[in-house]
Amino acid sequence: MSRFDIVLVTFVISLGAVTACWLYGLRHNNDLSLIDGYYGFASFIHAGLTYALWSHRSARGVLLTVLICLWALGFGQGLARRWYAHRGEGGDARYRRPPTPSGWSGASPGRATAWPGPRPSSSPY
Repeated sequence: MSRFDIVLVTFVISLGAVTACWLYGLRHNNDLSLIDGYYGFASFIHAGLTYALWSHRSARGVLLTVLICLWALGFGQGLARRWYAHRGEGGDARYRRPPTPSGWSGASPGRATAWPGPRPSSSPY
């Protein structure tokens, strides 16, 4: 398989998994935080698939795949546990509360922008 084919296969699998998580979340009290659990394990899936489909195998490739998979298992189980602990409450609390201002000097509750704009003239800075 070519590199493009491998990227395409992993993309399609990821798109299907994210869509399945999204649909599950919509059916279960709008709990979309399940996607976090998939996000943690996605590197495991991508690394494993890439190694399985790649024709040029080497010791370095095995080492890199094993390290990525170990990291993804730890990261994924942490995120999945967080989702599992809050699954009956509508998901992770971080996603249930409204966004807050970023704390920049120009940000205010009525103005949610990425750039604060000019500082007010009464600013001590």
